[in-house]
Amino acid sequence: MKKLLVVALSLLICIQPYRLEADAKLLDELYSQKVFLYDVQLEQVIYDKGSNEIIYPASMTKIMTMILALENIDDYNRYITITQEMIEGLAAADASRVSYEVGDVVRIWDLLLATILVSAADATNALAITVAGSISAFVDLMNQKATELGMTNTHYMNSHGLHHENHYSSCRDLAILMNYCVQNAKFKELIGTTGAQLGGINAYPEGLSYQSSPWKLNGELEIPGFKGGKTGYTEEAGSCFVSYYEYEDYKLILVTAYNMSDYYFTGTWYDAHKLINSFYEEYERVNLLTKISLPSIQVVGMFEEEELRLSTSGEYPYDLAKDSAVSYNIEVPRSVRKQLSQQEVRTQLNIYVDGELVYSEPYQFVVPQEEELLARIIMRFGGFIVIACVMLCILFIILLAVRKVVFRSRKRKRRQRRQRLDV
Repeated sequence: MKKLLVVALSLLICIQPYRLEADAKLLDELYSQKVFLYDVQLEQVIYDKGSNEIIYPASMTKIMTMILALENIDDYNRYITITQEMIEGLAAADASRVSYEVGDVVRIWDLLLATILVSAADATNALAITVAGSISAFVDLMNQKATELGMTNTHYMNSHGLHHENHYSSCRDLAILMNYCVQNAKFKELIGTTGAQLGGINAYPEGLSYQSSPWKLNGELEIPGFKGGKTGYTEEAGSCFVSYYEYEDYKLILVTAYNMSDYYFTGTWYDAHKLINSFYEEYERVNLLTKISLPSIQVVGMFEEEELRLSTSGEYPYDLAKDSAVSYNIEVPRSVRKQLSQQEVRTQLNIYVDGELVYSEPYQFVVPQEEELLARIIMRFGGFIVIACVMLCILFIILLAVRKVVFRSRKRKRRQRRQRLDV
């Protein structure tokens, strides 16, 4: 059996605990107890604290309501009439609302704006009934969409997120949902709306003007690349926030939850500001395959040995913290012997960042073939062969010349012998 060399090298010699400790310290300093920051393009988790644990999503629920309305209503300029079912029980529950009344005629686009700007539960109920005919039927659509998207820790009981014991989700699931939502141009337009004037209703014939709380805070404490999001709060859920960012080459989704401090959304915004800016400062996008240097192996031929330097090719983009340790392992033969045909050697290349496996792909390289014996002899002893041939040619010419001299000498002697006999 061939002896194998198991190569396990680190660019920083050993795995550094600093990065893991720094991330843990950062997350512990936040108001939010649950965090999930995700690079959409690379499908890479940046920060994770309790992302799979069950939370109450509060008004973050409304992004599911919005996307289902956008996908199931053809004309956003259509008007609908507010019914009792749409507003039932919301005032008693102290829900955020526009305070629509039965008989108000409202444009669907205004309902969507009220959902994102006011977090209006009466607007979400109106959208739900418009889409599905009843709130319960719409909730079935919400749970069906959650299943389709792979939101395995999510279950909905209403369209607005008011507390219910069986209405729950997780930060990771909400990131999955947000990633789906931002593929919709109208959804991105809605969450990017900083403020709007809604059409008149019976109580406010001149209409109502609203500003976005996240966009207002972004004006005071800017987060580079912020493109919008949805806040939430209940006593059971605490303050929470799902948000989307596009900055330089990055597309990021951040979900923070369970901020139970007295700072409510201000604290949640500070958390988002700290996390996103920490990412911009501490991470850089690299081709991970260029961060390792593969070993060489000895290739043994008939007359000589040579070194075959293994290398990587292609692209594997990765968000790498500036002080992270990159290491790898690969099983390769210590040496290989050339054959008369090329050999393909197949193995596995694993790359680790701070001890965590982030890349595992088949790796193969080609061992050059042994050249034919005659060619190898000519290549190896070509100069000697030429000299030998020249020497042989000279020797042959000399032998011919000697033979000719000897032949003439013998011929002369025979002639002289005949002459003596004739005398």
